[in-house]
Amino acid sequence: MARSSFWPTWQPSTGVSARAWSATYNATPVIDIYGSVDGTDLGTVGDAVHAQLDAVRHELPRGSDLKVRGQTETMRTSFSGLAFGMIGAVLLIYLLIVVNFQSWLDPLIIISALPRRWPAWSGCYS
Repeated sequence: MARSSFWPTWQPSTGVSARAWSATYNATPVIDIYGSVDGTDLGTVGDAVHAQLDAVRHELPRGSDLKVRGQTETMRTSFSGLAFGMIGAVLLIYLLIVVNFQSWLDPLIIISALPRRWPAWSGCYS
């Protein structure tokens, strides 16, 4: 496979392997680069890959694009969905406590005190 000038230079360290070949995705020609990592977490590797891609994005020819797919994309969408669900749950609990106490301020005080008391409830620091 011929190397173009806009592809980043990847210096594999211990436990990192990568391979690439051309394919199609949604009827668009793509070059898939597969990598496997041993001894580190997916978030660290994903951040390193995104940093490499951002560094060379401005050198791409017109009409070209770089996208990360696979487990990294799945992890990021899962965590954003989890954050949205947690915010929605806290808001729902707040509104239920508002109805119960018939006050807007008391539930806010109660919910703001919960994160400081959570480790005592869970037994983490017993």
